[in-house]
Amino acid sequence: VSLLLLPRALGAPVHGVLRITQHGALATGIKDHRYTTRTMYLNPVLQFFYCNMNYHVEHHMFPMVPFHALKRLHESVREQMPVPSKGVIGAMGEVFTTKSRQKTDAGHVLQPVFE
Repeated sequence: VSLLLLPRALGAPVHGVLRITQHGALATGIKDHRYTTRTMYLNPVLQFFYCNMNYHVEHHMFPMVPFHALKRLHESVREQMPVPSKGVIGAMGEVFTTKSRQKTDAGHVLQPVFE
């Protein structure tokens, strides 16, 4: 039983953090996924286990594209997308900074940066 619970115990916190990075501190109720969803660059190992869901804007804008093609899709539409976050730490930094500002400005959301 412990061998079955170990992956869950180790993976659940990582999965929880990754889920926060997908939409955390971004706008809601807007149809343009570039403002409500985040793409971030990850190292190849984490990207593999996350099934390329780090390309989350692309996943929402083109839901019929299979996970293994999201990186190629990202490369082809990059000029039209917000600048990706630099990893989990960068994305979580954006979330915490925005949430902190929301304590004094409840309507504040992170505005994506376009190149």
